[in-house]
Amino acid sequence: MISILVHAEDEGQFMGEAELIANLIGLVNAGQETTGCLLANGMLRVLQFPEQLDRMRKAPELVGTAIEEMLRYDAPAQFVARRVTEAVEIAGVALQPGAIIAVGLGAANRDETVFEVPDKFDITRHPNPHVAFGHGRHYCIGNALARLEATTFFTAVLQKFRRILPAWEGQTPKWRPTLSFRSPVSLPVVLGS
Repeated sequence: MISILVHAEDEGQFMGEAELIANLIGLVNAGQETTGCLLANGMLRVLQFPEQLDRMRKAPELVGTAIEEMLRYDAPAQFVARRVTEAVEIAGVALQPGAIIAVGLGAANRDETVFEVPDKFDITRHPNPHVAFGHGRHYCIGNALARLEATTFFTAVLQKFRRILPAWEGQTPKWRPTLSFRSPVSLPVVLGS
């Protein structure tokens, strides 16, 4: 992974040492944290929408599209910050080089001009052009690993446990009090064979 980053090129430019170190720190911290959020958010949603859990159980080939919907519905990282590199106008607002902007990934993933019935959790949604992993040059380098971990987790849970029930007594679990990562503080479940 480090070798790939060192040799990564974008239009003839390579990462500098500071950018490389920042990316490596991000891989360790954000990769572990966001994958944990994906698993918790996904489990929460299939428990809140048991018909979707039943669909996934009856058709295990839906695990992949279910994970994409979990990423769209509750992006583990809700915001990313970016520095403007060239003058641009977005929605009538002029932005100059050096300005810092926050991109709302969670909001983009609920854009009604992109997603039909965006507030519905639908594990068969296709196409699903969510931006949970970012986009373009800053697309998450760990996206394949996160998808593999989530696929492995949900496949194993569905195979091992016939009964998966929420253990929070009819109330939605409390969410983390942060804008950085989105997930419940804890997610108690009852598992049975």
